[in-house]
Amino acid sequence: MKSMKKNYIAGEWLGSDETIENINPSDISDVIGSYAQADVEQTNLA
Repeated sequence: MKSMKKNYIAGEWLGSDETIENINPSDISDVIGSYAQADVEQTNLA
């Protein structure tokens, strides 16, 4: 399993309880990465 990529917000790398997977459009079985899904509070900080 690949590690979750965090968001850089207000000078800090922040994770999240929810993630989004980036999937290769030419091979939908290939997950390129897993990224933190920012919540409302994190979005407002950005």
